Amino acid sequence: MPFELRIPEELVAPAERKTFESALIDALRRHPRHSIASHSAVTTLLDISGLDDENASRARSAIENYSPDFTPAIDAAIHVTDTTAGALTTTQVAAHLQVAPSTVRRRVDRGELLAHRGTRVFRLPHWQFTPTGTLPQWRLIATHLQHVDLRATEAFVHEPREDLEGMSVRAWLLDGRDPEKVERLAQSLSRW
Repeated sequence: MPFELRIPEELVAPAERKTFESALIDALRRHPRHSIASHSAVTTLLDISGLDDENASRARSAIENYSPDFTPAIDAAIHVTDTTAGALTTTQVAAHLQVAPSTVRRRVDRGELLAHRGTRVFRLPHWQFTPTGTLPQWRLIATHLQHVDLRATEAFVHEPREDLEGMSVRAWLLDGRDPEKVERLAQSLSRW
């Protein structure tokens, strides 16, 4: 999901806008996950952003003169950074799987691999991979999850489940257990 980060004109000079946006996005990526960008969270992000004192001061001033139009952009930035933190590029996945990048893109298009679809590149969450490839039977399961929010899918993959004897989906698949059980769970999640 592409997003637009609307920085108030008075916050950053036009020549510095891209540098500021990059620094803010980098700070968002380094920040612990949360679902709502509060005033204090944005202030903390500015503290760790690496901005020089002048730009940080201007940013704080803009936050103090807060406009509700600013929050959706920050929330969108946090959503994107949550889903792409630690994600791999198409080229990285291709090297890992020892296939061509075009093969990775086709697998994403078919729903066999999950990816955040940015404006120019796919970012594939690392949790669907193992040191030697993808999770066992992942293609079977991923096709049911391709339209589910990646944060929900990540929770689905990592959280222990009673249906799987207290194991996570990832642990269940890595242990060589019945993938059809996980497929049924994925189908129910995609219907939700």
